[in-house]
Amino acid sequence: MYIVTGYRVVSHGGVAIDFGEGPIAYESWLASQGHNFYVSYIHTSKLVLVVPYPPLFQWFSSMLIKFGFSPITAGRGLSFTSTLVSSMLVYLLLRKLKVDKLISGVIALSLFSLPPIFMWSLLNRVDMLGLMFTLISLLLFFEEKHFLSFITISLAILTKQSFISLPFVIFVYLLISKKYARVIELVFLVVFPQIVLSLSLPNYFDNVILANMYQHLNFDIFYRGVQIVLYYWILIALSVYATLLILQKQGINKEYTLLTGYFIVSIVWALVSYSKPGSSINYFIEPLVLSLVMIGLLFSFSSSSQTRLLLSILLFGMLVNFALTDNSISEFYSTQISINYAPLYHKLETINGTIFSEDPYLAFKTHKGPVVDIFLLTRLYYAGVWNQSVFLNDIASQKFSEIITLERLNNNTALNPNSRYTKQMVQCILLYYQLNGSIGKYYIYLPKPNAPREGICHGLQGQ
Repeated sequence: MYIVTGYRVVSHGGVAIDFGEGPIAYESWLASQGHNFYVSYIHTSKLVLVVPYPPLFQWFSSMLIKFGFSPITAGRGLSFTSTLVSSMLVYLLLRKLKVDKLISGVIALSLFSLPPIFMWSLLNRVDMLGLMFTLISLLLFFEEKHFLSFITISLAILTKQSFISLPFVIFVYLLISKKYARVIELVFLVVFPQIVLSLSLPNYFDNVILANMYQHLNFDIFYRGVQIVLYYWILIALSVYATLLILQKQGINKEYTLLTGYFIVSIVWALVSYSKPGSSINYFIEPLVLSLVMIGLLFSFSSSSQTRLLLSILLFGMLVNFALTDNSISEFYSTQISINYAPLYHKLETINGTIFSEDPYLAFKTHKGPVVDIFLLTRLYYAGVWNQSVFLNDIASQKFSEIITLERLNNNTALNPNSRYTKQMVQCILLYYQLNGSIGKYYIYLPKPNAPREGICHGLQGQ
C-alpha cells in the first residue's frame, strides 16, 4: 500500500497537499532559476516569504526541476526515496549491532507503519532527507569513519536544523572519551558551513536562525506533545525496557551508550520542538525510528519465547497502525490528488487584480499575488519583528481580488495557538470580504459589495 500510495502522490505534482509544501516548492523553483530565496522580513510591512529551513533540500530538489519535474513532484520524490533508503539504513544498523536478519527486516519495514513517517515521506517536506543523513552518520560513526560521519551530520543540519540530537550526543561522548581533536573536527564541520552560508547568502541568518528563535514555546502545545508520546506507549515502553536491559547487561559500550543517549535526547528535543506554535508530529519521526531500533536490540537480548512474544506485539501494533491510521492517510492523500483544481487555476489566471493566498504554490502558479507563508509572518508579528499594518490596509482597501485561505475564518480562528492569522487580520478580512465557496482545501473570499468605509482596520492594529 505504501509503494502504491507513494507512486500516486509523488507522480501527481499538480497541487500542494500540506500547507508546508507550497513554500518549499516555490523556494526550490527559485533555486532552479539561480535565485536566492531568503529575503528580509525584519521591521518591514511587506508580505514576504520567510524561509525557516537551510537550503540543502531545496537545492537537491532544484536539480530535479532542471530535469523537467514539477517543483512538487521533485520534492515528494526526494522524500519518498529518502524514506526507502532510511528503511534500508535501519536494517544495516541493526545488522551492525548483530541483530538477527529476520528481526532486522521486520523492524526496518515497521517504519512505514508509523503515521508520521507514512505522512511526511510522501510530502514535499525536508524531514525525511534529514533523517536519512542522520542515520548514515550514525552508521558511519559505528564504523569508526568519524570524518565522514561528521560530514553527513552537517548535511542533516543543512537540511533541517532540528536534527541536532545526534551531534549533541556524539559531542558529549567524545568529550567524555577525551577525544578532543574529534570534538574540534565535529564542531568545525557543523558550524563552518553555517558561517559560510550566513556570509554568502543574504538574509540566511535572519531566516534560518533568528526566525526560529523568535518563535516562543507554548506549554499547552507541549502537553499535547506528551500525549502524542503516550499514544505510542507500546513502542516507548518497550524502548525504555530495552534501554534498561542494555545498561544492565552491557554496561558502558560505545554503540549501546550512544543509542540510549540518542534515544533519550531525541524524545526531549522532539517535545521542545513540538512546543512551538505551528509545529506538527513530524518532530517525533526521529525518536520513533530510534524506538524501533531499541526494540530491535531488545530482541537480541531476549530468549526465543520472549522474542516470539515481542515480535507478535510489534506485528500487532503495525497492523493496528495500518488499519487505523495509514489507511486513512492513504485515502486522504488519494482524495486530495483527485480534486481537479484546473478550473480554479484558470479562473485566477484570467481575473484582473491581485490575489492573496496562504499557499505560495498557488500564487506562484497563477502569477497573481504575493508569494507568502502568512503563518510564519504571524509568528514574527507576535515577536515584534514584522509589522502587519500594510497588510491590514490592503485588506481594508480591498486591494485583493480574492483572498484564498487554508482554513475557514471566524471570530474564534485567532484564538487557536496554531492559527495562521492574528485577531486583527481575521476581523479585517471578515469586515471587507465574504466567503464565496470552497474547493478542496481552499476557502475563497471575495470583496463585499457594501463594505465599511476604507480605513476602519486602522483602529484594530493595536488590539
